[in-house]
Amino acid sequence: MPDTTAEILNREVKGWASDTRGELKSAQSKAGIQQFTGELFSKVRFRIRKLFGEVSGITFIFPLHGSFVEWGGGRGDREPKPWVNPTLDKKADSLANIVVNVKGKEIDEIVDKELPDKIVLNV
Repeated sequence: MPDTTAEILNREVKGWASDTRGELKSAQSKAGIQQFTGELFSKVRFRIRKLFGEVSGITFIFPLHGSFVEWGGGRGDREPKPWVNPTLDKKADSLANIVVNVKGKEIDEIVDKELPDKIVLNV
């Protein structure tokens, strides 16, 4: 039995979230975030919310001090070291493409099944 649209979408989005988590970790190194590498690096996680069995949202979770590092505050270092927003901005289009591709196929199937092959207009 073929996978449902929800199963395909869930699998694709989970893969995207896992890749994005890896890129967030990599962005910490590129931003020069060294003093928190062990704790912050290891604690970046994600949670996928579902509604009626289908992905409805993604949340990335990390220690609060990760936000201070992003914005430039805390522990005496006031220089912003962006690692979250640039990464998510870069990855947003690929997530949108996943949703469009998966849901677009579902819409095509519905249209093919539900609409007649031809429409006759008698004028």
